[in-house]
Amino acid sequence: MISEWRLRFNIMKILFTDLDGTLVNNQDPINIRDIEALHKFQKEGHKVVLCTGRTYHETEALLGYIPYDYLILSNGGQIRDKKEILFNHLIDQKTGIKILDDLMMKTSDLFFGDARGMFCYKDHHTYKITDKPYLIDSSFQNEYRQSEGFSIICIYARNHIDDLMNYCNQYQNTVTIHQNDLFIDIVPRDCSKKSGIEELMTLLKADQTIGIGNSYNDLPMIKAVDKGCTFYHASIDAEYKYHYVYELIEELLEGEKYELAEEFKKD
Repeated sequence: MISEWRLRFNIMKILFTDLDGTLVNNQDPINIRDIEALHKFQKEGHKVVLCTGRTYHETEALLGYIPYDYLILSNGGQIRDKKEILFNHLIDQKTGIKILDDLMMKTSDLFFGDARGMFCYKDHHTYKITDKPYLIDSSFQNEYRQSEGFSIICIYARNHIDDLMNYCNQYQNTVTIHQNDLFIDIVPRDCSKKSGIEELMTLLKADQTIGIGNSYNDLPMIKAVDKGCTFYHASIDAEYKYHYVYELIEELLEGEKYELAEEFKKD
C-alpha cells in the first residue's frame, strides 16, 4: 500500500547519513538492522548518501556492505557517485605543507589524505591507512611534501582538543576547521557536510531530505536538510541541536514509512 501511494505521487527521499559512530565503529557495522533498513529504503525508490569526514581510501572497504548512491567525503571536499568524482576541492600544496610543518611541532598524532591515500603519523612512525594500516619505510614529512594537494588534514586530539582547536584557528583564513569528539579535521576552505549536500542537490531533486549523525561535524549537515536526526548516545551538546532522536537508523526509516501510511489513510 505504501509503495503504491509513493509511486502515485512520485515521492522520493534522500537520506544523508554519517558513518563513524552512526553506521560503523572503525570498519564494523554498529547494527546490521540499520544496514538492512538502508537496503529496503533504496528498494522503495529513495537515495542514500554517505556523508563523512573520511576520504575515499578510508571509506572504500565499507562500500561492499553499506548501500549507497552517492558519497560526500572529506567533510564536503569531494563528491562521488558509483562511477566517478563529481566534485573535488583540495587544500593547496603550499598551505597544506605549512600547516603540517607547524602541527608536527605540536603533536605526534597526525593524518593527511591526498590522491595517493591516507597517511598517519603516530609515535614517530608513518603508516599508510587502508582497511589494515601498515608501517611504511618513509618519514611522514617526506610523504606530505610529495603531495600535490590535500583532501584533509586530521589531528587526533582526545586529551587536548581545546588547546589544539585554539592553535588551529590561526589557519581559518585559508581552510575550514571542524571539531569532532576525538579529532580535528582541517579541510578546504568553505567545505563542510552542508556545502557538500548543497553541491549534490544541484544535481538531484527530492521531496524530503533527511540527515542523521552523532557528532559536531554533523551539525552543518543538519542545517542543510528538512529533517535532522541524531541518537540517544550522541554527544549531549550536539543532541539539542537536532530535531529528532532515535536509537537506530532503522527506527528513523520505519517511522518514515509510518508517516507515509498515515498520510495515505487520510488521503
